[in-house]
Amino acid sequence: MKGLLTFSAVAFSAVLILFVQERVAQPPPSIVAMSTDPAESVKVYDDWAWNYETHIRQWGYDMPERAAELLKQYAPNTKTILDLGAGDGLSGVALRQAGFEDTTMVGTDISSEMLKVANHRGCYDDTRLVNLNEPLPFETDSFDAVTCIGTMTYVDPEARTLEEFVRVTKKGGYICYTNRTDKLKDWEGQEKRLEAEGKWEPVAKIGPVPYLPKNPEYGDKVQAVLYLYRVL
Repeated sequence: MKGLLTFSAVAFSAVLILFVQERVAQPPPSIVAMSTDPAESVKVYDDWAWNYETHIRQWGYDMPERAAELLKQYAPNTKTILDLGAGDGLSGVALRQAGFEDTTMVGTDISSEMLKVANHRGCYDDTRLVNLNEPLPFETDSFDAVTCIGTMTYVDPEARTLEEFVRVTKKGGYICYTNRTDKLKDWEGQEKRLEAEGKWEPVAKIGPVPYLPKNPEYGDKVQAVLYLYRVL
């Protein structure tokens, strides 16, 4: 019986390794032309979850690290962070490595498979399945900071998402997010309206900077801008 159990464990491990290798061997999806349709995002990222980091790092992606360092520069004593569009946890890891070791962090994403990877990393205190095109399932004034890195591209600008960012952030707290240069005008009106209404003020704007410089669909054609706002 003991030998049989040992054999079964070895066989299971071999099958698992083959499964992971097969997933990693799959080519990355084309994402430059993806829409804001939530169903499309779920399908793409559920399928991509287990080899997402391999592909995106090969493309030169470093926005999680850039954002984490920016937030640490302006809000080093942040106690609670809501990381929206957390994906497989790259932003959560970057925030921990930037110095937010003792900060309570909640990560959300629309893909349950991506959150499985994030949970495996252990970088969040809690994770939630959340669609950013809908109102956020959090109380008003819940977090000291909100981050949303590499995700705004797939959110409908008509969904008033930035207003939700402001709502769940405490007064004096910070909102840090990125957006692609080909999408900036879609969000400009909402950004300026929130500023004119006295709901937030700009603190820092970095870019355009390389987004996925080694991805043939992006290269220098599509870059990114990193924003930091303070809630008033």
